[in-house]
Amino acid sequence: MQLNLFHPKPSTELAPVPCPAAPAPRRTFASLGEYYQSEQWATKRLFALHRADHRCERCYSKSRHLHVHHVTYDRIYNERPEDLEVLCPKCHEDEKTANIKD
Repeated sequence: MQLNLFHPKPSTELAPVPCPAAPAPRRTFASLGEYYQSEQWATKRLFALHRADHRCERCYSKSRHLHVHHVTYDRIYNERPEDLEVLCPKCHEDEKTANIKD
């Protein structure tokens, strides 16, 4: 019997491949801390760091300890790229201080 490579026999061992255009399933988290430990947050954080070329988006310094700051918490757990800003520790502290004064 010859194997037809164009019409392989369906296998029950293969898992379905999710469509990349489909939104990721929304998950609820017990706390913000739990969210920050999730794969969902790690993916968003890495995307933001890559977009910023691993530099602070305010002073453009390269730091080994960059923070991904929420510009808004309106869409927490479902952030858009523009909701996140990469900051060095000094700029992040300046942002927190500015928010306290407001």
